[in-house]
Amino acid sequence: MRYSLCNHWEFTEQWSDAFCRGEPVGCRPVRLPHTCRELPLHYADPSDYEMVCGYRRTLTVPDAPRVFLRFDGAAHQAEIYLNGQLAGQHQGGYTGFTIEITDLVHRGTENLLAVRLDTREDPSLPPFGFVIDYLTYGGLYREVWLETSPQSRVSDLFVYTPTLTEATVQLTVEAPEKAAALRVRLCSSAGKTLVSRQLSPAESAECRLTLPDAAPWDTEHPNLYRCIAELLDTDG
Repeated sequence: MRYSLCNHWEFTEQWSDAFCRGEPVGCRPVRLPHTCRELPLHYADPSDYEMVCGYRRTLTVPDAPRVFLRFDGAAHQAEIYLNGQLAGQHQGGYTGFTIEITDLVHRGTENLLAVRLDTREDPSLPPFGFVIDYLTYGGLYREVWLETSPQSRVSDLFVYTPTLTEATVQLTVEAPEKAAALRVRLCSSAGKTLVSRQLSPAESAECRLTLPDAAPWDTEHPNLYRCIAELLDTDG
């Protein structure tokens, strides 16, 4: 299951340990997506929005075996704290990331989520290094999600198409021994299953699905297909 965490945030332009602990410090309510500072339309300097800022909010966690936080975009260096403990870090404002918080959450009560965000340009961190000519605003500028899952889960799925009618699917499965089977399907945009294959679950798996009448994508006919990977129990 996935739950949106875009509302009920507090933001400060000056990160502090007190902010991380949930103490009443200078901050303002915001919702995501958010930029750390709004600038004039016709003039801006990177120093105007470079800072070490903070976001925080409380959350309750559903009863589930495993719990994750998904950040779709945090510019540019993020440290994630849950109940005052460092849960994970990520560098790079243009790539999403997921952090497991199963062992840090307090069940049945509120948890404090805080994000320390360094928005300053770092030449050692892409896309910086004096090779870009655009402003790189900081902030939690994409959505944040709370995700829950069973012990066994598909943590990565990648599809490439060596030919128009073939799709090669690569998967990574966590705790595959807790599942009975792995099913991979190609579906139409309307959700109809077009081709399906069932495999034995393993930490890494690969299969090839063939769709003889696959339609190509172009600007006049934007045909899209969806790949769905499912872990099944003994009841299917």
